[in-house]
Amino acid sequence: MNTLEDFEKLLHEHDAACIRHTNTRALWGNAFKRECEKAYKKAFPRRKFTMPKSRDQNPEVHTEIYDRWQALATALYEKQDARIEKLKTTISEMALALKAPVTEELSFFRSSDTYAYNSQGWGASKYARNAAEAILDRVRAMGHEGEIREVNHKNKKGEVYNTAYQVWINTTSLGVILLKEQPFDVDLVEWVRKCWKRGVNPRVYNPFLPVGFEEKHGLNYFGGYKDEKQQV
Repeated sequence: MNTLEDFEKLLHEHDAACIRHTNTRALWGNAFKRECEKAYKKAFPRRKFTMPKSRDQNPEVHTEIYDRWQALATALYEKQDARIEKLKTTISEMALALKAPVTEELSFFRSSDTYAYNSQGWGASKYARNAAEAILDRVRAMGHEGEIREVNHKNKKGEVYNTAYQVWINTTSLGVILLKEQPFDVDLVEWVRKCWKRGVNPRVYNPFLPVGFEEKHGLNYFGGYKDEKQQV
């Protein structure tokens, strides 16, 4: 049976694989450039070397080098990519079987910023705040609690140019990663109801929400139901 320790170990393996992939590209790129430069100076000792942009540039010098390195790199990169994808799949599968720990201390989960809703003018803060509230709703549905912290970002003049509504939840940093890997089905009707209840238009977040959606599902535009008996 997998544990949180197994999950953490798998995350480290994934990070290490990604770093190796990046480093390999850098190391091989430098080695490839040195070989191209060496071959070029041998063929044209009086010319200034410029890195070829394609295998057909200076074909008498670089074509063979390009083809050889391309074959080697493709084989290695495909192997590394396959390893990374396999780790991603295993991480997602393991996350489904594990439960994030509940702690007294809070950890940062996600953030909603006003700059993402600048199109709403003075209402940007309200829409950013509601997006954070929706995130917190999701967290609560997954069995956790949290809070929203308002953080103002200021320029050199001391003027606030962005406000971040940060969602902090009662789990560890590892628990945060675990929760982000777990799928969550949103109840669209309930989400739309809460948007109107909080005074925001859900179509700002989802412009593809059908016209007449509220009427079809018996919602009013004040966060409730037209039928009093359905009121939550």
